Amino acid sequence: MNTCTTENNSYNMTFLENAEVVIEKNLTIADLNMDFFSCKLNMSKSSLYRRIKSLTQLPPNVFIKNIRLKHAYQLLNDQNLSISEIAYTVGFSDPKYFTACFKIAYGITPSEYLKKLMEDGSEKTAVCF
Repeated sequence: MNTCTTENNSYNMTFLENAEVVIEKNLTIADLNMDFFSCKLNMSKSSLYRRIKSLTQLPPNVFIKNIRLKHAYQLLNDQNLSISEIAYTVGFSDPKYFTACFKIAYGITPSEYLKKLMEDGSEKTAVCF
């Protein structure tokens, strides 16, 4: 591997980490959109779209949603919050939409996942990201 490729990979990883930090710091904003996201990363919307898409194979709105769902999964494991509270905490404005997205991402609804956690006791149920 040449130095240029290594530097490029490092630069891309830093960019993605920064993008995740921006999302995580603003998770509760339900309408976190491309205007806000691109402004925080000092990029045009079109450049941001192309960059995120090329690095993750996902459009930015799906990238944002996946980070929200990852945090929701962690909250389901670590907190005693209702599913609606978790949905709002991670930036979903509609708990039903949150439930539908969670089921698509993890193959199980949040309530089914919580039920499974309770049945398993202290063991954490593995769900793939």
